[in-house]
Amino acid sequence: MKQFKRFGICLVALVMSASMFLFGCASGAPSVEDMDQDTRNPVPESAVEAGEVVHVTVENPDGEEPIADTDVKIKDGMTALDALTELDIQVATVDSSYGPFVEMIDGISNEGSNGWTYSVNGEMPSVSAGEYAVSAGDKVTWTYYKA
Repeated sequence: MKQFKRFGICLVALVMSASMFLFGCASGAPSVEDMDQDTRNPVPESAVEAGEVVHVTVENPDGEEPIADTDVKIKDGMTALDALTELDIQVATVDSSYGPFVEMIDGISNEGSNGWTYSVNGEMPSVSAGEYAVSAGDKVTWTYYKA
């Protein structure tokens, strides 16, 4: 019985460690709400002035203030997914036959036919966010679709 109990404790510890690794959790880390926008994603003013940024918005499914609404300094080959992962929020993806698929943003997971979608400059691309190359000045918006 003691071995079974020890196995259960080890299993719980392993699952918790894997969750922290996958979702980037860290005890004692400040939450997004505790940080101001410039701390979450410091973009040099010169990059903004030069137009070397992509604007990323993550809408709140509850219709409240956006989870994120900020500029990201563009990098060579950056995709819509790369721009999202530059934000200091949790993002989980799974591989699919169409490319990476966003499964969770900021602790809000896809559920049934409800889930995260993205648009660029008001249009929904026909490719995965991991395949869509963004350009300076693009506006990427992530929305939680509710069926």
